[in-house]
Amino acid sequence: MKTPPPADNHVLPALRSVPQRDFRFLVFAGVILVALALGLQSDLVGNQIWALSGGLVLLAAAVLVGYLRVESKLPAIEHFVPVALAVVALTGVALLSRGHFLRYAAAAAAFGIAFAAVAQLDLKHLRAQAKPGHLIVQDTVLVVCVAGAFLGVLIATQDLAIRLGAVFAIAGLASYRSFRVLGAPIPGRPALMFAALVAELVTFFAWALSATAYFGEGLFAVMLMLIWYVNRGFVRHTYERSLTRQVFLEYGLLGLLAAFLFFVSRQPLH
Repeated sequence: MKTPPPADNHVLPALRSVPQRDFRFLVFAGVILVALALGLQSDLVGNQIWALSGGLVLLAAAVLVGYLRVESKLPAIEHFVPVALAVVALTGVALLSRGHFLRYAAAAAAFGIAFAAVAQLDLKHLRAQAKPGHLIVQDTVLVVCVAGAFLGVLIATQDLAIRLGAVFAIAGLASYRSFRVLGAPIPGRPALMFAALVAELVTFFAWALSATAYFGEGLFAVMLMLIWYVNRGFVRHTYERSLTRQVFLEYGLLGLLAAFLFFVSRQPLH
C-alpha cells in the first residue's frame, strides 16, 4: 500500500532540482542596484524617495525571480525578505545622511554586496549545499537588515500607528524568513503563525516603549532588534525542543542588554 505524497509545504526546497546559475549575473545586478540606490540621496528625489525605493525593491525582486526560479515556479516569499528590509534600511540611511554622500555611498555599496551574497547563499540552500558558515552569514545580514529597517521607519515618520504597523510587518517578515530558511525549516503554516506571534510581541514592546519614554532613533532600533532576536530565538528553540540552559542564558543576557539600553537612554516625554 502506497502512502500519499507529502504536502508541498512539507517538501524542502533543497530536494528540488535547481539549475546552474552564473554568479556574474548577480554581481552585475548588484552594481546596477547600487547605482540606482545612489539616486535616493539626490535632491531631485524629494518626497518621492519611498516611491523610488519601491521601484528598487521591484527591480531586485525581478532579479531574484530569474536567479532563484525552480521548475518554472516563483521563489517563495521568504527569499525576497532581505532585499525588502535592506531597501527600507537604505532609505532611512539616505534620509539620515543628507549632505554626507560618502557615508551613504558606503551603505549603498554594502547593500549591493549583501544582495549578491544572500541570493547566492539562498541558491546553495535550494541545492542542499548550505554549510554552517553560510547560515551565520545569512543570519548576520538578516539581523542588520532588521535593525536598519526599524531605523528607517523610525526616521521616516513620527505617526505611532504607521510606526507600529511597519514594526509588525518587519518583525513578521524577518521571523518568517528565519523560520523557513535559517536552520531546520519549519513548515509553512506553523512558520507563519510563529512569525505573527513574534511580530505581535515586538509591536507590543514598541508601543510600550513609545508610551513610556523618548529614545533616539538609533537606540530605539537596536532595542527593537534585540527584542525581535530574543523572541525569535525562544520560539524556534521551543519548537525544536532545544531550549537548553546555555541557550536560555544567551538570550537572557541579550534581554538584559535591551533593558540596560532602556534605562540608560530613556528621556521623559514632554
